[in-house]
Amino acid sequence: MPGPHIFANANTTGLMGKSTNLAALSSYSATFAVQETHLTAQGIGRFKKEITWQNTKFNLTHGAPAPPKTQSFKTLGGKHTGVAYVSHYPLRSLVHHWSAEDYATGRCLATSAYVNRRWVTMGTVYGYSEGAHSVEVQQNTDRLLQGLTTRIVTGATDLRMISGDWNLERGNLPQADQWEAKGWMDAQQLAYLKWQKPFQCTCKKSTIKDYLYLSPEMIPYVMDVQLNWTTFPDHAVILVTLSDIDAPPLVPMWRKPKPIQWPKQTQQWPEWECQVNPNEDMDQWYQSLWKDVENYANCILQHNNLPHLQAHQKGRATTKEVIWSKNQVAPVKPNRRGDIQSELACSNMTHARWTK
Repeated sequence: MPGPHIFANANTTGLMGKSTNLAALSSYSATFAVQETHLTAQGIGRFKKEITWQNTKFNLTHGAPAPPKTQSFKTLGGKHTGVAYVSHYPLRSLVHHWSAEDYATGRCLATSAYVNRRWVTMGTVYGYSEGAHSVEVQQNTDRLLQGLTTRIVTGATDLRMISGDWNLERGNLPQADQWEAKGWMDAQQLAYLKWQKPFQCTCKKSTIKDYLYLSPEMIPYVMDVQLNWTTFPDHAVILVTLSDIDAPPLVPMWRKPKPIQWPKQTQQWPEWECQVNPNEDMDQWYQSLWKDVENYANCILQHNNLPHLQAHQKGRATTKEVIWSKNQVAPVKPNRRGDIQSELACSNMTHARWTK
């Protein structure tokens, strides 16, 4: 899907019935990190139907459901918690680093969005609001933000974004010091440095407690940063406009044969009689030497009634040029409920193949 692309953060104070409000915020394809959704288990199902009925073409991933306000079976409304991502792009929930207890609060979520053939890794947290000035509550919020640090900032690569209503001002966010030390930047800070836009309050027009941090790989694509106060009364929507995101970068790959599994020397190995003659062409001489080693390995394996070397175990000293390949690994899809779930909280090509 061609750009521009919108990445945004919004505390909607209840997400039910507001899909059209989100859609109206941008004329481009957009991805919204949403906090305080109030979506219970039943409410999540209702909201999925809503985005279908309204034809907003949104996709949804969500964290743990918010606890219902009452014990009534028909209750749709939930308590003041719940996080989600709403996007025009395909979304995929990620394995995370939060404990089961922290995740069950409905205040944290890690997700990937597939934008123009590239995966954007994202995380959001809704900080504790009641007693936010107490040390204990700040430590609880910091623990949730630490999950963003380990999973998104240091546990992922390429295009990344973290955001949320953290109910804390910048001076009380020690995790943000680590992010900024690695080149991450808050959207409002970037707008100030790039276009001299003054900082604006995001929470009840009195403080800055909503943030959207961009990874160093994402910053060059930023075209504009806007705050919208016309849609939701208590919190501004932070809107970051990105130019058309390029295709995944190509990286040089050097073919390296897999190791030879030498058998244990329980029997007498056949002697290695090297058949390689000196050659003025040093490359050819070196290649011939390793080919003779691989032939000797095959002889030993045959002597021990073991399988011969496979193709991916041969070819030492034959690689002379790199192959340019896409440096991107799709996040593993969550398995069906009841099946064994992946617990590897990072992207790995071998692991991705194992899970298919």
